[in-house]
Amino acid sequence: MFLAGALLYGFAEPILHFLGARGEVLRLSTEYARIIALGAVFQLLATGFVPFIRNMDGASFAMAAMILGFVTNILLCYTLVWVVNWGMAGAALATIIGQAVTMVASILFFLVKKCRLSLPGRKDLWALWKNVLRVALSPLGLPFSPTITILLMNRFLLLYGNEQSVAVYGCIGYITSIIYLLPPFFKLVSVWLAVPLAQAATFAISVIAARITAIREAWIS
Repeated sequence: MFLAGALLYGFAEPILHFLGARGEVLRLSTEYARIIALGAVFQLLATGFVPFIRNMDGASFAMAAMILGFVTNILLCYTLVWVVNWGMAGAALATIIGQAVTMVASILFFLVKKCRLSLPGRKDLWALWKNVLRVALSPLGLPFSPTITILLMNRFLLLYGNEQSVAVYGCIGYITSIIYLLPPFFKLVSVWLAVPLAQAATFAISVIAARITAIREAWIS
């Protein structure tokens, strides 16, 4: 995990340039990626611990730990980006702290349950890896397909649109992710409301950003 974080920190700009980022988008995304790389250990451990907690009959606690991290991220995003005016660096720090909160909550669960870390021997480890690979190879491409779709969409949006097009698509993507988590009936109803919700979210974000910018400029002057 440390090697992956170091590689992302060192090669963030060429990687993002290869993916299609240019100009201001490249500068901001590089700043964000490098700070995220410094906290990669929190993200990997948080996302890695949660499935273990679910498998230990702690599904409710796992959900609570993730929600706690999300709420922390949202509150700190507002505080660091708009109040403290740290911009993209503030958003990245808020993300790292939110993931760290989920990780700490997960560790507390293991401590309360008095779980012990035990590593299998070499023979058992090799047999375990063979079983994991046998099961995981077939659906290996499934987690990458949405990522590849997003990368291609962002590239086309920058090619035929601008930075605002990418931001609007990001809003739509978050709304779509929420719809996927809804029960079937609400999901069916939400499909009809997806476009109005995306338009409303985009409009609200632009209005709030403009209001906060105006208030900040008036306060400074």
